[in-house]
Amino acid sequence: MCRVWSLPTRSVPGSFTRSIIIPRSLSTTGRCMCSHALFGFFRNETASVQTCPYSTDLLAEVSHCVFPWWAVFATILPAIPYTILVYLEDNITSGLIEKPENNLKKGGPYDYLDTTITAVITLVMSCLGMPWVSAMYIRSFYHLQALSVIEDVYKPYGVFDERFIEVSETRVPGIVLGVLFYCVFFFDRALSVIPEALFYGLLLYMGASLFISDGLFPGIRLIFMDRNLYIDDYRKRVALPLRRINLYTIVQVLLLVVLFFLKSSVNTAVLFPLGLMALIYVRKYTRIHSSLCLFRYILPYIFSKQELNLLDPIKQHSHYDFLVCSSHSFYSSLQMSPPSISIDIQNGDMINDVQLDYYSKLLATCSSDCTIRIYSMNQDVPELLFTLKEHSGPVWKIAWSHPRYGSLLASCSYDGSVKIFKFEDTSYSVVYTYEGHKASVNSVCWSPYEYGACLAAVSSDGSMSCIYQKNEWEWGTTQTMICQLGCNCISWAPFRPGTSENANILRVAIGGGDGYVHIMECGQSVENGWEFESKLRGHKDRVRDVAWSPQIGDSTDVIASCGRSKQVLVWTRKCGKTWKQSLNKSYSEAVWRVNWSVNGCVLVVSYGVDGIDMWKERLDGTWENGTNGSVEKD
Repeated sequence: MCRVWSLPTRSVPGSFTRSIIIPRSLSTTGRCMCSHALFGFFRNETASVQTCPYSTDLLAEVSHCVFPWWAVFATILPAIPYTILVYLEDNITSGLIEKPENNLKKGGPYDYLDTTITAVITLVMSCLGMPWVSAMYIRSFYHLQALSVIEDVYKPYGVFDERFIEVSETRVPGIVLGVLFYCVFFFDRALSVIPEALFYGLLLYMGASLFISDGLFPGIRLIFMDRNLYIDDYRKRVALPLRRINLYTIVQVLLLVVLFFLKSSVNTAVLFPLGLMALIYVRKYTRIHSSLCLFRYILPYIFSKQELNLLDPIKQHSHYDFLVCSSHSFYSSLQMSPPSISIDIQNGDMINDVQLDYYSKLLATCSSDCTIRIYSMNQDVPELLFTLKEHSGPVWKIAWSHPRYGSLLASCSYDGSVKIFKFEDTSYSVVYTYEGHKASVNSVCWSPYEYGACLAAVSSDGSMSCIYQKNEWEWGTTQTMICQLGCNCISWAPFRPGTSENANILRVAIGGGDGYVHIMECGQSVENGWEFESKLRGHKDRVRDVAWSPQIGDSTDVIASCGRSKQVLVWTRKCGKTWKQSLNKSYSEAVWRVNWSVNGCVLVVSYGVDGIDMWKERLDGTWENGTNGSVEKD
């Protein structure tokens, strides 16, 4: 294939392209371009007469040069930085490849075994005059990709990111690659016609693609980006001023430039490994005694600890901390106890709702003390960032919008108002307030992002209001009467693609005080007005919570609801058919909330003081409780 790529350049008359040079034999360096097999490092290209170092013997008259005995020991000094380089490159590559998000299962001793094998092979290669081996990150990353099952994860503005589901961890490709690497000596004539630029272009492409996905490139792009498009760096923007983020990016670029010139110069290239080590102490410091600081750090003089935790979080990496949750059975994963996080609300009242944002980096709580608190989830212990006190009554529910429309947080309160907060500059401020309800507003919920920035709210006065964004500065509202006994909860139906039966039809499920689940629908816009589609009867008292399953790519509609009658109901409707109950579970304690997993496969039920059940529908139509293993039939 490379020979085919080289045809355009070789077919042009008079063109010159440098080809790769394949050595005809193995030696400590390349052979010199003279008639004798002399080592290249004995040649001084600038001298008119070539002589052996440390003697007056002419290179043209001797078959070899004598290397002084003391020079053998002197080479240990320049060898130390190269040893550091190989060690750092091996460990940095291992750390980046074995990140928890890559879902590798084999860790621990395998890293130390790799380092040991690398050291032994390097020693053997040095004695035989063969190329060294090291853990190159670019090549290792693409090797990881080749052995992985990868899925695309949606990001704002149509950008997709890759997530590693599983990796086939084997050493066979590495061994085969090593064998093929040394087979090039048997194909030296065929490879000598390939332009050298092809290999550099391949390496440039691999490096550039990784650089674009790295954290430095988004930071550079953020400097020149319009403020309205700050979505990729959403988690940093909400907690830090833009000038602090740009300052950190500038420091990164300066350090990269220093390393580049350090490596590019022949006189300073030997110090490049020491430059890499110095980066460690730019970020943090090491103490050899409680009263003696060996290295001073630099970044903590410029940025505070909280800023560094957001800009450059240091994760405690341990080879034995990998927690693999396999899906051999439904409740085998539930038997694992994930670490819990406790948040102490100082001088606070009862917490009514807790919501994570789209990236799970921000956590918002609302309580009966009329306060909304926003925490950063980048540390082991959540850090309070903002406290919002805009309501005059208890705040019942909160909801984050999709990041496509900015960092929007909606809230509803006993005071009858709905407020929309937006992050601007350094804090959250109210951008819209709706006070059209005559009683307490009990629930708010954002629509799927495909329908635009649209917020639905229900109130004890029995009405539903829709607040939609007309443009960047203007909001519109509609209000529809639903139930005379009041409405308690609301949930949007998932977006359906254009080929489905319910394509472009907006639908919501509303839990009423009459014990019904009211299903409303409208056309392509909430401005067209809402109409009743169905009323689902099954609860003996008012409905407390309702959740529409986000089943993507399936024409089946599934709704879960819970009520004051201590019941949990699941309603199912196939395409073109009527609604049918598929689960009717009665609890001995009060049931508070129902919610679906991201893929709509697991139903989570909150009941009693601290009870949580997880339900999943089996192939035979029964429902399995993953918490205790019980099975429920309709």
